[in-house]
Formats: sequence, structure tokens, C-alpha cells
Amino acid sequence: MHFSVLSAFPLPKDIPAAIRNVAVDDVTNFVTRKLCLKSLSEKGNAFPTEITPEMIDLERWECFVSNQAADLLAPYNENTTNIAHMCFDDRTEEGRRAYEQDCVDCVKTPDGRIISCHNYEFYRHYKLYNGKVCQKSAGQLHHPKQTKRSKKYTALPNYPLRKLYPKFDTFMKTYWGCELDETTGCYGYYINPNGQWDWWQIGGRWPFQFLVKDDCTSAAIGELSSIFDGEPPCDAPEGYHWVAGARKGDIAWDMMREFIRGKHTEQFLLYQAWFAAGEIPPEHAGSTTITQDGIVSWGQHLYYREESLEHYLYRLGLSDQHLYPVPAFACVDAGGWNDQGWGTSDSSEDDAQAWFKAVDDFIAKQPDEALLVSVDCHT
Repeated sequence: MHFSVLSAFPLPKDIPAAIRNVAVDDVTNFVTRKLCLKSLSEKGNAFPTEITPEMIDLERWECFVSNQAADLLAPYNENTTNIAHMCFDDRTEEGRRAYEQDCVDCVKTPDGRIISCHNYEFYRHYKLYNGKVCQKSAGQLHHPKQTKRSKKYTALPNYPLRKLYPKFDTFMKTYWGCELDETTGCYGYYINPNGQWDWWQIGGRWPFQFLVKDDCTSAAIGELSSIFDGEPPCDAPEGYHWVAGARKGDIAWDMMREFIRGKHTEQFLLYQAWFAAGEIPPEHAGSTTITQDGIVSWGQHLYYREESLEHYLYRLGLSDQHLYPVPAFACVDAGGWNDQGWGTSDSSEDDAQAWFKAVDDFIAKQPDEALLVSVDCHT
């Protein structure tokens, strides 16, 4: 699952010096990865094997931003190996209950061993079917069937785990997948209790979050998600363009808000016309349907019956009381991670408004020198 994260981190006073200090190897690896991903998204097209000095210079800023984002997001890596972000998840009692109470289907092999039916040695060819050991795919019909070989196995359904694993230590390590903490004598595994993502990229599915002037020097372009077929269209006022990241003070907030409000006003009028006509244009049909209460897409209300433009913009966080129209599922800076929470729907309007305010407050507290970056996170 992908979700958008608004990240904020301070920029050094001497930005040119900081960019120059980015190691050439870091930039080379960064460029190589981007080119490799681009070639894969373009169906295997070859990419340049030689990284030129010009490419290094062009990508230094993007690499610097990526490194800063990586440091900021590191504490929330689900798969981190940094012990500073991990804690031991004790599963001893849970494992003890399973060991003493649970059973698993087993078989006795032709050589007298007892193994679980989940053991690859068994399940690659056989299965328990109606209490009998059958070959998985036998005969021309490829149906489960008892064969001479399968009859050499003895079915042992609901075999106690404590009998299958005479030693609790073996059960916890082999079946339960835990490790022993030598210090405490407990079984479990190390996890990151604050884990939020397993991979990320700047921009990704949300590459156009901030409006800046064409000559803005703090812009971070990021990378486009592979779901886009080429460069997706994105209108912008003349003299401006959309980016995945920029210094807060360089973002044209007032123009950005009015431009977005204008686009959504146009969309509202379309919804209103569709509802009045009782028909969705063919090019917009599919997941979008008209109901008695309004227009719905993927279980979410796009438009409510007799809804006003003011309420429509309010629902989207674009009313006059919202200063920063940045859609995000989570916000993160040096102060920590805050998110909207899973399962939010358009029926919880109060929760949605509370989150819009939380995003507003997050951006408002950032100094103008802070870099705001849109990150596409996956979990």
C-alpha cells in the first residue's frame, strides 16, 4: 500500500558547500539507481553505463535531498537492522500456550519419521484429503488420489505440537520462528515498534505537491512512479511549475491555493452537471456511479446531492480556513511522525477536518528555510 508523507527538514546555512560535500560515490550510486529504475519502467531499455561528470553535477542537489530524507525516515523503517530503532518482541508466553495446546496435521514417513504436512518434503507431492494421504495430482484428471507411494505414509491428523517437538527450544526456533534472548531467556524477535514503511521514493505517486517559480533554485524534482506512462500532464500558472519538494519560503502558497481551488471548482461544476443529467460520461465511467445521494467512486463520495461549492471545498480541505492545501497521509520532521490513521472514510468529516488542521499546523511551525518534500512511502 502506498501513502503520501509530507516531510520537513532544516537546510544548512551554506547550501552550496553542503551540496559540494556530497560524496561522488553517493551521487554515482544515486544516479545509477535512478537510471536502472527508469530503464526497467521503460521495458528494459538500456541506460548509459558511464556516469559523466556533468550527470554528477546535475544530480548533486537531488542526491543531497534524498540523503536528508533518508536520515529523517530511517527511524520508521519496518525492516531496519539498526538496533537503536528496535526492541525485543517477547513471544515466550504466546509460544508456550501454542506448544502446550495446539496441534498440526502430520504424517509418518516410510522411514518412520514424523513430519508436519507443511513440510516441503511432504506437501510438494502429497496432501491429506478426507483423512487419507493422497498424491496431489494423480492420473489424467490430476485429482487427489491414493497411490502406492502415498499409502506408504500414515496420516496423523491433529498431532500435538509438544510431541512433534519434544524440546520447547526447538519448537520456538524451528516452528515459531523466534530467537532466544540470552540475557533474559525469552523467545521472540527484534522489531521496530515505530516502523511505517518498507521502501520509499521522493515524488513517486505524488510528484506535484508544491508550486514554485520557474527560476526557483530549491526545487526537488524527485522521481515519477512507474504507474505513470511517461510524464503525466500537470497544468501550472504561467511562470510556475510543480515540484516534489522546495524550501517553504519559495513555495507560492497563495497562488497554489487559488489555482487548486479553481481546478476543484471546475470539477465540482462537472459533478453537479453529471448528477443533474443522471449520467456519467463514458470516459469517466467505470468505478464512478450515480446514486440517490450523489456521485460515488471506490466507496468514497465525490459529490453529495444538493451540496454547495463551499461545502465541497471544505470537505477537501480547501476552505478559507485552510492555508496549506497539501494532501498527505502523514507528516514527519525531527519532532516525530504523525499520521491520519488507517480506515478514515468520508463519513468521518470531523476526523478529516482535524487532520487538515494538523497538516496546516505542521507546515505553519516550519521555518521558511525548511525544505518540504513529498515522499511516496510503501508498506
